[in-house]
Amino acid sequence: MSISSRVRYHSVDFTEIDWSGIAGSEALLFFDDHQNEYNRLIHAHWFGFEHLIFDDNDPPSYGDCYTLKKVFAGDTGFGNISNADPSRRYRRLSSRLIRKLGVMAQQYGAKELTVIPQYTRDRVPPNRIDAAFLEERLLTYVEFPPPFDTGSPEPTPPPLLEQSSSERAPQLYAERADYHWLCYARIHPNR
Repeated sequence: MSISSRVRYHSVDFTEIDWSGIAGSEALLFFDDHQNEYNRLIHAHWFGFEHLIFDDNDPPSYGDCYTLKKVFAGDTGFGNISNADPSRRYRRLSSRLIRKLGVMAQQYGAKELTVIPQYTRDRVPPNRIDAAFLEERLLTYVEFPPPFDTGSPEPTPPPLLEQSSSERAPQLYAERADYHWLCYARIHPNR
């Protein structure tokens, strides 16, 4: 792993950092953490971020987390058997998020908060609500093509490079199956 002096590294979760003074239209978040991307996007929006890149934006039949690609598929949801019992930390973060949602709901006149499953567990039932939420709030959603053909049976944009270019980028070619389905999302700042 390469360390840069121009990057600030943290050992806590994204949701536990004070982003005031950093968030905004000039900042770009890059997530490669195999967490619920839908929740990450909502948190980023609350903190004031607009630009996000997600690695491992896997389609419905792949991956270990709920991704934006799965959200847009709508009829798949997410159910990771290995994560059926969320960790204590995940439950603590979820409860803080639910409290924040409750405060926000009260500010807008709601009498009670409806708990949404996405905020309380790793399993997400198939639904179209999440996709509608993203369609309303995203200004841009783009899936990047892979650098080389990954051999995946899933629909993937055409690769950027031909296999004949593999000698010029041997490490990238060797890791070609690890870099596909990256996406960029820009959140509308006023929605």
